[in-house]
Amino acid sequence: PPYFVAGAIFSGFAMVNTLIIPIRSIFKLQHVVTLRHLEVMNKVILATGSMVGYAYAMEFFIAWYSGAEYESFAFINRAFGPYAWAYWIMVSCNVISPQFFWFRQLRRNPMVLFIISIFVNIGMWFERFVITVTSLHRDFLPSSWAYFSPTLIDILTYVGSFGLFFTMFLLFCRFLPILAISEVKGVMPQANPHHGHDDHGAASDGEQATH
Repeated sequence: PPYFVAGAIFSGFAMVNTLIIPIRSIFKLQHVVTLRHLEVMNKVILATGSMVGYAYAMEFFIAWYSGAEYESFAFINRAFGPYAWAYWIMVSCNVISPQFFWFRQLRRNPMVLFIISIFVNIGMWFERFVITVTSLHRDFLPSSWAYFSPTLIDILTYVGSFGLFFTMFLLFCRFLPILAISEVKGVMPQANPHHGHDDHGAASDGEQATH
């Protein structure tokens, strides 16, 4: 369970980055969604991505340590079988790409953040693919072993899910507030307790005019 919780936080923060970075630029929200917000989010992505990487390694250890022949085969087949390409895409995107966030310059670069968030989204999609497809394509009956190839219906259903999501997201951006007022208040100048005061604690002319 902690593995799936960490994965949900990991992919959720990456998806927020994917959506908020273009919106931040298009609607000129840099003063509201600051680089500090993005940097803190990326620290969470780095931490949860490392947890997910630990979970991947622990899965292999438990499969080996259990001594269960079928369990060991399932994980060896994931990493070195016909779907090895999907497994290593998953590991590369989910474990390796977030490690760039160890560097502060990269954590605060919106373009780098957007690219890595796309990689994380791809990696988490492949995680579901690996869990489902590679677990089923070689089960207990060798007579049912096969290589899964998506049909046109599978592909169009998947593409359609993107269309439905972005339609709903763009309608949300068009008709509802993108940011909550309670979150906007925290980054307003008035939220700073030292705003509008000099070194002696006297109110500035600007603040007196406001009052």
